[in-house]
Amino acid sequence: MFKNIQTALEKVLEKHTNKDYVEYKKIRKKWKQNIEQRIQKNIKLIDFTEGTITLKAKNTAWRNEALFMQGQIKKNFQAQKIQ
Repeated sequence: MFKNIQTALEKVLEKHTNKDYVEYKKIRKKWKQNIEQRIQKNIKLIDFTEGTITLKAKNTAWRNEALFMQGQIKKNFQAQKIQ
């Protein structure tokens, strides 16, 4: 039982020091500030891993809308290297 708790704690602590997770938190904050509420309601920011932002759309129409906005999203949310 204690090994399971220790493993869970290690995963949580590792997550907060992971460079991708830190960058994800920054992008999520920018997402909430810069993107309209209507779009936020229908397109969710899911993940950021190795320079790739993952979005989840409510339906195919919003997926297409995200594809059209792809250039704007890249421009506004390009990750900066963490030193």
